[in-house]
Amino acid sequence: MANDKPETITLDKADLLSLIADAVAAERAQQSPAVDIQALATAIGGSVADGMAKHAPKKVSIGQYARRMAEGRHKLNREYYQNGMLLFAENLSNEAMDLLNGITHAGRYFDRNVEVLFRDEGTEQIVELRYNNKSRDQAMELRGYFRSIEDMLRQISVVQADERKTLELEKAAVKERREFGGNKAYREAVAKAEAKEATKASNGV
Repeated sequence: MANDKPETITLDKADLLSLIADAVAAERAQQSPAVDIQALATAIGGSVADGMAKHAPKKVSIGQYARRMAEGRHKLNREYYQNGMLLFAENLSNEAMDLLNGITHAGRYFDRNVEVLFRDEGTEQIVELRYNNKSRDQAMELRGYFRSIEDMLRQISVVQADERKTLELEKAAVKERREFGGNKAYREAVAKAEAKEATKASNGV
């Protein structure tokens, strides 16, 4: 009918607020359930702990650790001292140990500032490296020759190789002179030459 009017509903403030609250609750119920933060944190913490446990390094015994550290390490073939202090393999590089083992004789190096000494203690051979580096000036002077024990030993190794070669040549020359001088024909030739010179002298020639 043309005279019909829309139905009007009157609500007080309390009823309106209750209605809104019910509508919001219904809407939330249709959406995803609320996240339990505490449960989520517990789950994440458990996953992290499991992952760390799976990837944690295995415990090793002292013996296993020592063997692992010794793998690939070279060894010293005798005792070495540096200015009276015993050198330990664990404090040296493989190169330094190889160069120390290659030292063959005593000598003075770096303008006589470094001395290599050999001594025997029972059946053991001891090698000692000596140099003065107590004062700042002495230490600075040595730094002009070498910067590390490896650098020092490399240079000593090169010089000792030349010294060994020279010594071998000298021994070969001495041996050759001895062999030539001990030859019977050589001795007879020398005797004849001396006799001839004596005859000339007696004849006044």
